[in-house]
Amino acid sequence: MEDWWETEFGFDPSDPADAALDPDSDGLANLAEFLAGTNPLLADTDGDGIPDAWEISHGLNPCDPADAAFDPDGDGLNALSEYRAGTDPHLADTDGDGVGDGVEVLSLHSNPLVKDLDGTFEAIAAVSGGAFSSATGSWLFPPDGAPALLGRAGTLSFPSALFVHRARPVRLVVQMTDFDPAFAELNCILDEIQRPLSDVVKSEDGSCLAYFDIGSIVAGAHDVLLRLHNGKPGRRPAIGSIALLIAGGPDLDADGIPDWESARGAFSTASGSSSVSSKISPYCLRGTAPSFRSVSTNPTLPVKPLPARGWWTMLPLDPTAPVSVSVSFEPGASPSHVSVSWAPFDVLSDGGLSLRAGDSLLLQGSETASVAVSIPGVTNLVLAPGSVVPVRFASPGTFHANIEAPGTNRSIAFAVADVRLGSTVPAWKGNHNRLWLAGDFTADAFVVSEDDLVPSSLTAVAGGVEAAVAVPAFAGERAISIELPDGRVLDSAPLAGFDAWHVGDCVYHVVQRLPDGTDVCEARLRSFGLPAEADLVVSAYNAGVVFENGSSNIRFSSADFDGNGELTYRFYTPAEMTNPCQFLSAWVSMRRIAE
Repeated sequence: MEDWWETEFGFDPSDPADAALDPDSDGLANLAEFLAGTNPLLADTDGDGIPDAWEISHGLNPCDPADAAFDPDGDGLNALSEYRAGTDPHLADTDGDGVGDGVEVLSLHSNPLVKDLDGTFEAIAAVSGGAFSSATGSWLFPPDGAPALLGRAGTLSFPSALFVHRARPVRLVVQMTDFDPAFAELNCILDEIQRPLSDVVKSEDGSCLAYFDIGSIVAGAHDVLLRLHNGKPGRRPAIGSIALLIAGGPDLDADGIPDWESARGAFSTASGSSSVSSKISPYCLRGTAPSFRSVSTNPTLPVKPLPARGWWTMLPLDPTAPVSVSVSFEPGASPSHVSVSWAPFDVLSDGGLSLRAGDSLLLQGSETASVAVSIPGVTNLVLAPGSVVPVRFASPGTFHANIEAPGTNRSIAFAVADVRLGSTVPAWKGNHNRLWLAGDFTADAFVVSEDDLVPSSLTAVAGGVEAAVAVPAFAGERAISIELPDGRVLDSAPLAGFDAWHVGDCVYHVVQRLPDGTDVCEARLRSFGLPAEADLVVSAYNAGVVFENGSSNIRFSSADFDGNGELTYRFYTPAEMTNPCQFLSAWVSMRRIAE
C-alpha cells in the first residue's frame, strides 16, 4: 500500500501489519481495498447497496454504482437483487432445480437456493384468445380464434374467465404470435391491478410466451384485461390463449401441497414479530409480501406499499398496555402476530429524535422529583415524580425541549418532518425523473425506490423537497417511499407512469409540410394509471415550435387519454428544424411533481 494512500485513510505507513486489517468489516483487507481502488472505511464504496467484497468476488465493479442494475445471467434479477437473495449473478438457476432465480424470487417466492421445484408447470385454467368479452382498438378476428392487433393499441377483456379451485400462487401466461418485445408491449391487469411481466420466451416458429407474476389469488372468478401496444408498422401481434399455471415440485409431507408452496410464507415478514417496544407512537410496522394489496391487519389498519414488494402501516400505541395486531400476508397464509409496548422517553437522559408530524412521545422524568418540560409550540408541563405524559408533535419543524430539574438543566432537539406524496406519484417511464414533493423534511430523510431505481437524498426547495430517481420500467406494482434512517416511513405511494410512445424508431413524425416549409408534426403519449387529478404538460424547448393551441406548451389531463391509455397531439416546426426538443412534466393540483 502506497504511503500517500495509508496517510489519506489514517493508517501508519511505517506499520506493515495494517495491510491485513479490515476496518469497515466488508471482507476485504486494506491491501485488497488498495488494489481494488475502494474505500477501506466504507463497506460499500459506490453506495449501490452491494458490499465491495461481494462485487469483487462476482466480477462487478465496486466503484461503479450502475452495475447494481445489471443482469449478467439474464434471469430477471439485477445484481442488487441477486445479492439480497444470495443467488449467483452469473447463474440463471442457482439451485439447478429447473426454474430460474428470477421466477423463484419475483413470481413464486420460493427458495432459489434449494431444489424445491422440478421445473414443471401445470395449467389449472385456460381460455383461447377468442374467448374475450369486449375489446377496444382495431383488431382482426380470424376463424382460429387468435385476435390480431391492427392498430397501435388495443385491449381485450376476459371477465370471469379464469377459475382457481383454492387459494394458490400462480403465474399467468399469454401465448402470442408476431410479437416483438423490442417494439411492442403487453400489459396484464388482473382484478384491476397491473401485474408485472416477468419473462418473454420466444420459439423458433415466431411465437412466444409472455409470463406475468400473479402471486396467490383466492378461489373463484377473476377479471383479466390484456392491453397491447404495437410500435412496429407491418406487424400484427396476435393473442392465442391465456392460462394460469402452478409450479410443480416434491411433496415430502404428502399433504397435497408442494413443499415450496408450504414454505412460501417464510418470505413474507412483519417487522418486530412477537414482542417489541417503541418510544414513538404510532409504531411503524413494516414488512414484505407478494403484494401490499394482499396484506390485511386485525384490527384493520391502512396498508401502503413500499419498494421491493414491501408494505407498511401505522399502529397507534397505548401508554397503559401493549397493543397487539395480527398480519395476514395473502389468502391461505398463516398470520403473524406483533405486540408493541410504548416505551417512555426519559427527558433527563435520552437524546433528540427525528419524528414524523403527528408522532407522540411518552415523556418520563424523575422518580423522586418534579421535572419542568417546555417545548415552545408543542407543550409546557411539569412531570410529577414517577409519572408519564404523552405529548404529540402535530406540526413539522425543529423544536427544542428545555428540561429543568434539581441538578439538571438541558435542551433536546426534535426534528419533525411532514412529506406528503399523495395517492400516486407520476413518473416518466424509461427516464431519470426530478420529483418535487410537498412538505417539510429532516435532513436525514431520504428517498427509497425499487431495486432498479437510483436512490436519492432529499434537497430543500421552495415549498417542499426535491429528489431524483430513474424509472427504467413499469412492471406491476412500483412504489416510492420517504424514510428515516431507522426505517420509519414518512410516506409512500405507488408510481403512476407516463411516457412518450415511440412508433418504430421515432417519437414523432411529420404528417404534412405547408407551403412555407413549416412541418406539421404528430407525437403520442401513453399513461399507466395516472390519477384523475394529474395533468401532463408538454413544453417546447426550441424557439418557433408552436402547439395546436397556439402556445409553446400544451396541457393534457388523464381524461384526454383514450381507453388504450394513449393520446395524439400535433405541433408546428419552422422550416428545416430537425430536432424540435420538448419537455414532458407531470402536475398535480397545479403543482409540478415530476419532469
